[in-house]
Amino acid sequence: MASRIVVDTNVFIGAIFGEETSDSANLLATLDENGVRIVFSQEFIGELMYIMKRHCNSLGLDYESTRQALINITDLFQQGKSTNTRHLDRELIPVINDPDDQMLVEAAYSSDADYLITWDKKSGILDLDGYSFKCCTPLEYMQDLEEVV
Repeated sequence: MASRIVVDTNVFIGAIFGEETSDSANLLATLDENGVRIVFSQEFIGELMYIMKRHCNSLGLDYESTRQALINITDLFQQGKSTNTRHLDRELIPVINDPDDQMLVEAAYSSDADYLITWDKKSGILDLDGYSFKCCTPLEYMQDLEEVV
């Protein structure tokens, strides 16, 4: 069975708009070869598309460049795993400092994800421990993959 990961918006932004050799870009570039599927909840895909469009606009990208960035996200969504977080027992899920990122924890929990990957040190995600998913940065995730191979 394919490994399942939840990936924070900041990792997508870094991968798509950052250096091609960044840890975020490497993570997305190696999904297929490592048998990994990204998990998307209905709430998260909406936020991701919104943030991507807003980021493209803030960079002054033209229509076609913005469209291509959104198509890239749509392709990842189509290849990924969808999870429904609407009927979760919220009392079982750890609460983090950033309510806007709580949806990531819920997606990881509801999908039995293996990893929740973020650069966000303030949200509290990276402080979570003892759950069925490991919280880490893209660099730590890539290091874990190397240890397995």
